[in-house]
Amino acid sequence: MAKVWTRTEVLDLIRQVDSVFVTWRTIRNERIARDFLATLLVKKRD
Repeated sequence: MAKVWTRTEVLDLIRQVDSVFVTWRTIRNERIARDFLATLLVKKRD
């Protein structure tokens, strides 16, 4: 079943995503950020 989004929900999600990208630019060169990305590549998935 498809999800119906309201304009308010979409705008809120866009703001959240924008905030995440701003934060990522700030921390992307930190070791913990690099470790997190490496974990995404090598972690076993069920």
